[in-house]
Amino acid sequence: MSARVNTLAKTHRAQVVAALQGYGAKRTPELKPEQYAPFMADLDAIESAGPQTA
Repeated sequence: MSARVNTLAKTHRAQVVAALQGYGAKRTPELKPEQYAPFMADLDAIESAGPQTA
């Protein structure tokens, strides 16, 4: 999971940070096991939104 977060954060840092904060975490290891699936779904949504245009 951390590798995917790091890769996606290279192009969508603000969205990935916001998703983590939504779960009360600053880093991936701070997520609780029950948060993994919803967080991965959030990453899927970020990724499917396409390239960040900022």
